[in-house]
Amino acid sequence: MIRRQRVMLELGFRLRGVVVGRFTQHKRTAPGKSVRLVQLTERQQYARKIRSSGAWQKLQARKLQEDPLCCDPFGNHDRHEPAQQVHHIEPIVERPDLALDWDNLASVCTECHGRLNAMERSGKPTHHLFADTGGGVESLIPPALDRMANSKKSVSEFHKGNP
Repeated sequence: MIRRQRVMLELGFRLRGVVVGRFTQHKRTAPGKSVRLVQLTERQQYARKIRSSGAWQKLQARKLQEDPLCCDPFGNHDRHEPAQQVHHIEPIVERPDLALDWDNLASVCTECHGRLNAMERSGKPTHHLFADTGGGVESLIPPALDRMANSKKSVSEFHKGNP
């Protein structure tokens, strides 16, 4: 690492790409190209600290255990996909107080998580995609059974009215 980059890191800048301590650095794509420097805000540093904490690792594992399927926020899965990642509905950078709040988490597959993060990076809100899901087993109940559970009719009366 050259002296200039080391000084920039000490001043709180982030070099994108390869991890260097709590900062990152891009690998150069062509000889002679300059490295892009980005300074992390306090909230971004806090978000990074939360994501590497033991409390977050335990909470993430528990969420995936309790909600093992992708909540499918975009409605594009033909079948139930297993969730591999946990998404913060309200991003940590915007709402650090909700970083470890169970109700602010959604189990998603890698594809959905990538799309959600891309939307957030471009400044588009994503919390509206989770308004109906609720996650867990409740989201897997077919609409007909849900209507039956919410009606005051008995099961036999419900089926007589709905062939």
